[in-house]
Amino acid sequence: MFKTRINDHTQEPEAYGPAILKTISMDTRMITNTKDGKDKGYHVATAEVTYVGGAKAIVGASIWAKSLVSNPAFFTIGNTIELVVQVEGEYKGWAKIGMPALEKVDVSKLGLPIAAAQPAIVPADAAALALAAQQAAAAALAVAP
Repeated sequence: MFKTRINDHTQEPEAYGPAILKTISMDTRMITNTKDGKDKGYHVATAEVTYVGGAKAIVGASIWAKSLVSNPAFFTIGNTIELVVQVEGEYKGWAKIGMPALEKVDVSKLGLPIAAAQPAIVPADAAALALAAQQAAAAALAVAP
């Protein structure tokens, strides 16, 4: 079952869901016109996707070379992988292969008291709050008669 989300980097909507990895090309191709100016290697792959209604199809996708190097056991033929497909914009319909996305834990369902479920102030936040309080106090003194 595919879900949707907004891609953090492109801000485009994308669909993501399970697929079966079928093939991975051993040839590394390069993307040279990246936003950060760094060349990025990828491999062409195929995956079997199940559409709504149960029809199956083999689709093309790309997989980052870095992903293959860092997780070779995961990206083996026959494994269930995550297929991510851009659903709007210039690259609509193009797919990439990755590891399954991690979902956040719904802390409201952990049975914790409400106060325990509130975010704690981390030291960096505490320092920022203290600095803001000092700046506000200095500003108040500056305008006092």
